[in-house]
Amino acid sequence: MTIKNLLCAGACGLSLAGLAAPTVSDVVIQPRWPWSTKVDVHFVLSGVDAPVDVACTFRNDGVALEQPAGSVTGDLTFLENGAYTVTYDPVAAGYGSNVKLPALTVDIVPVTAKLYMIVDLKASLANTAEARISYTNKVVGANSRWDDYYKTNCVVLRYIKAGTFMMGAKSTESSRGIETSFRRQVTLTKDFYIGVFEIPQGIYKRILGSGYPYTAGNDFTAEQEFRPVARVSYAHMRNDSWSCTNSLAEARTVTDGCWIGKFRAKTGGALQFDLPTEAQWEYACRAGTDTSFYNGYDITSASATHDGNLDPLARYRYNDGFKDDGATDPLSEYATVSTANGTARLGTYAPNAWGLYDMLGNAAEWVLDWCSGQANTEQQDEAIAQTVDPRGPRTSNDMSRKFRTIKGGSWYDGASTCRCSSRTYGKSETGYRTEQHAGFRLCLTPNEY
Repeated sequence: MTIKNLLCAGACGLSLAGLAAPTVSDVVIQPRWPWSTKVDVHFVLSGVDAPVDVACTFRNDGVALEQPAGSVTGDLTFLENGAYTVTYDPVAAGYGSNVKLPALTVDIVPVTAKLYMIVDLKASLANTAEARISYTNKVVGANSRWDDYYKTNCVVLRYIKAGTFMMGAKSTESSRGIETSFRRQVTLTKDFYIGVFEIPQGIYKRILGSGYPYTAGNDFTAEQEFRPVARVSYAHMRNDSWSCTNSLAEARTVTDGCWIGKFRAKTGGALQFDLPTEAQWEYACRAGTDTSFYNGYDITSASATHDGNLDPLARYRYNDGFKDDGATDPLSEYATVSTANGTARLGTYAPNAWGLYDMLGNAAEWVLDWCSGQANTEQQDEAIAQTVDPRGPRTSNDMSRKFRTIKGGSWYDGASTCRCSSRTYGKSETGYRTEQHAGFRLCLTPNEY
């Protein structure tokens, strides 16, 4: 096989902040033939002063090859100076399992990094049109706050670079519950995108259309376009069967009729949006911190109910969440309570260092992992043993109730439940769709597929 390398050096790059353009060099194209049709491309990136993505164009004998989503994987996004590898899969591009590329070349061009992915649903909510996907490196709105359009018509996701962190609560944190002995160092090897906001009621309803199963009594309805869906079941998000056994433990497959299935269809079907794993969620929530809360402070209250360190970050039980005063009890008056009680308007409180809002309090959030209903079980031991890209245990310790993990705490919970590491369990069957005041945010791991 004859291989031609087409190097893209300084002139190919985009200028960053007036500085010299980044440079791609030392490109080596390495086919895996005959055991695989995939082709690896190794290259070195230098002259980078701010993270960049790379755009790759593959050609065979000068003719551009098809590159649908998923056919090019590897080190494509948020790159700094260093050596990287991308992989082209001709089979994923539709060329068949026996394809040979005798004169393969590749252009590798550094481009401005895509910090935020925006899935604009406004045009598609009322019809079958696909959503529009765009990217930006800046928050779109005044004073570095997202404009309301992006909260009510879009799903905005933030790029998160893979890394290593301490998962679980420190032994000095109070009221750890089923977190006991859960702390260990965890490494995530894949970059991912995660939602800047929790999914609001308006977008949730309009994606499902007539399939939305709840009445006014199941979610707070004041300003519902801006308030998170807070009483949704794991099963209804990922499986459309009302009697499902919910055995999709680690599989990324969801059914067409469930919410995530319909959302994927709106975006063309190639991007496998899903819930985050527990490790992805906690890594994104912490945003580089190792404290109880993502503002760098630990929980201080002896009772672990109210904590002043949490107040700037979260709507929770003792910070205007649940007011049991007999007049504005949100448990009995969902339809009339204002956003001064119950859940808060998206983005009301301060974000973490990576610009993610409401990861503590507001709506608790489902993640993919099965959960043991108590500490020190076989299932929890299985989860703790996983230190690289954890997926959690293979099953719950109580499959009669099918426990899944819920993170972050809610408007109804005290401060101890609204910590970065806190983990509770919820019944994942559809019949328990009001479990734990739970909502969710979306995640996308581009190089996982």
